[in-house]
Amino acid sequence: IEGEVLAVWENAIEIEGYGNVAITDDFKVYKTYGTVKEARKKDILVGYDIQKFVVEDKRICAALLVKSFDARNIRVLLMDTGFKSIFHDTVTLKCQVPMKVTLDDYEFTVEAGEKFTIFDGDERLRRADRRFIVEPEDPTQSIYVTTLERGQGTPAYQGSLEISQEKEGLLLLNDLDVEDYLTKVVPSEMPSSYEMEALKAQAVCARTYAYRQIKANAYSRYGAHDSTNYQVYNNTVSSERTDAAVKETCGQMVFYGDKAAETYYFSTSCGHTTDGTIWGADQSAVPYLKGVALTDGRTVMKELKDNDSFETFIKDKKVKTYDSSFPMYRWE
Repeated sequence: IEGEVLAVWENAIEIEGYGNVAITDDFKVYKTYGTVKEARKKDILVGYDIQKFVVEDKRICAALLVKSFDARNIRVLLMDTGFKSIFHDTVTLKCQVPMKVTLDDYEFTVEAGEKFTIFDGDERLRRADRRFIVEPEDPTQSIYVTTLERGQGTPAYQGSLEISQEKEGLLLLNDLDVEDYLTKVVPSEMPSSYEMEALKAQAVCARTYAYRQIKANAYSRYGAHDSTNYQVYNNTVSSERTDAAVKETCGQMVFYGDKAAETYYFSTSCGHTTDGTIWGADQSAVPYLKGVALTDGRTVMKELKDNDSFETFIKDKKVKTYDSSFPMYRWE
């Protein structure tokens, strides 16, 4: 059988059109394109139909990865107001055009301007593999989530929205094109008034980070690749400048060798960056992440070797670096 993978659990895989299908105790995964080799369950990507599944006695005994991953879409868990949790008590959606709502084989329409509300504990979502899929009849339109508040006010989302039930509450997931996603990430992470080359660099970093998140598959049990806990998404309205930055860098990412680089970024530094070991990485694997002083010379402050020397540095407000004029540069 084959179809888009919607979620991967410890003992089952949810596949579009088939629902929740159990896996056998000796379940295997194989990459079948290029060099054939055994893979891992975490390599089964949600949101993609690049896998085929071998089923015996109504249980999946093997997954076959039949084509390469193209990162064309991303599935993002939308956090509640204030970005405190991925779970919701209530979800209310509204659109300026009719919305098509699908639940298994049942489909109905919510008229333009009307609200569609789901509450935690909805009887229709009692089965683990049931979810409401909501999409505008006009794919160029967006769906407003009126139960969410963001920096821009009530946020609207392109693509489709999915609502499913977990024991902690409702999950709200946005499935959309990666490039459309980036048009809402870049202005949320960097002011649109910044230089165009800075905005383009931000777009490339955010795209690379999104690619790594999709491939990492960390939220596969929820059917998602990412959450708004990682990159800020759709908190600030997009602009012509940020849209242009995404469009002009379309598809561009940062690689080190044959792997997408770890393109971490921050709003304000303390005057000195750190190397990749801050994230628990082996420094030899990420030699491009280096600890340097953020000054014109980009020198390495060798005296920052222990907590005492760093404490002296972090408390010295006279240190002048790129970020020294910003309020978060030093802590009070």
